Amino acid sequence: MALTLNLLMNWLILGASVASVAYLLPFVYVRNFEKALWVGILVSLFNAGIVWGLLQLGVSLNVGSLTIANLVITTVSVLLSDKIMKGFRLRHNWGAIAIGLLAILLNLGIHHFLGLLGISL
Repeated sequence: MALTLNLLMNWLILGASVASVAYLLPFVYVRNFEKALWVGILVSLFNAGIVWGLLQLGVSLNVGSLTIANLVITTVSVLLSDKIMKGFRLRHNWGAIAIGLLAILLNLGIHHFLGLLGISL
């Protein structure tokens, strides 16, 4: 149950990040919030695949490098999603980096807030 809730929360965070960055930056385009959610799902799937591949290659990610690795993996996943999804377009790579940064900040903030409430995912 917690895994499903955590996955759903990550999809919503990524979708909100895509929609927010598209609203704030002129070089990121998303047709509507539904497309932003689909991009969030696709980015999550790419993230899982990339992390699985790295673990199969024997690359270890420790706590110190996890945030930077998460940013790089999410940025690559957003760039891949840009090539696949219709209704989502990046004109610069900075848009993918901005989406990754906002997703990390939202994720940390929401997990911290839930921790203050005594809810752990």
